[in-house]
Amino acid sequence: MLSSSVPVKTVTTGANDPEFRPITPLVKMLLLKRYRLRRKGRVDAANVVAQQTSMALNVFRLKKLNKRNFNDIGLVISKQKSC
Repeated sequence: MLSSSVPVKTVTTGANDPEFRPITPLVKMLLLKRYRLRRKGRVDAANVVAQQTSMALNVFRLKKLNKRNFNDIGLVISKQKSC
């Protein structure tokens, strides 16, 4: 009963979405939404979604960095630059 009354969105993450990169299902959904809006010509709405995506990425990065020691920050940065 619950599944018929509550809408559910699914996003596929594949092997090309590595763990250390900030492509979470939320970010992927926002990127797809921004892409669709830009194709329809709704640039203003797409820019709002782009800001939301940026905030989600920043939150992910902060959480990821808080889990590591400050000695490992160079490792994280080098992994992001290599991609």
